[in-house]
Amino acid sequence: MQAMKSLPSYKSTGTPLIAWLFRIAHNQAVNFMKKTARRKETLLTETSASYDSPEEEALEQVRLEEVIGAMSALTDLHRQVLSLRFAADLSIAEVVRVMSRKEGAVKFLQFSALRALRRVSSLQEAGSHGR
Repeated sequence: MQAMKSLPSYKSTGTPLIAWLFRIAHNQAVNFMKKTARRKETLLTETSASYDSPEEEALEQVRLEEVIGAMSALTDLHRQVLSLRFAADLSIAEVVRVMSRKEGAVKFLQFSALRALRRVSSLQEAGSHGR
């Protein structure tokens, strides 16, 4: 819907239209993740997951909230590459086209984003144990 609303303001800058559309989708996904992290609501897709026990379900919810919190500490580029690779399930080649970057740059961005995510997660974990 957001892309349709914004279509009249689209100006071709030499990057593919798909890159513009994925940027809108990425921004919408980030906004959604922030909103749901604040409201602590359970998504319908999460309720359909099969867990062996309530403890496993609770642990998975905690992990998801930790990842969302850690993602908010990353740079826009890191969030974008991780969202496209893992949330949108795009291949490296597809991310290259969307982000208008070279393959090596996308691979390095993904590597550094995952390293930053691990670092932020470790800091969060250490902070929660120190309480």
